[in-house]
Amino acid sequence: TEVLKTPKSSTRHERVALVVDDSQVIRKKLAKILSSQQFKVLEAADTVEADRLMLENDVHFLTVDLHMPGLDGVSWIKKVRARGVQIPAV
Repeated sequence: TEVLKTPKSSTRHERVALVVDDSQVIRKKLAKILSSQQFKVLEAADTVEADRLMLENDVHFLTVDLHMPGLDGVSWIKKVRARGVQIPAV
């Protein structure tokens, strides 16, 4: 089990959003919307990549697809919450 460390790859005042979706089209549309709201946007095509990005970055907001290959969005959010991460997720 990985321990969630305090990542430092974003600046102190930067808001970071992570978009997790297996559809590149959806990721790009959500990234455009979030970027327009002054978020730095990270994208992950699956939950494995999302886990890596969560460990490497100080993420403030998540969007997660419910139906993805491998671990589905709901199960992944439960896993993230079990690690103590309580950031907003849609």
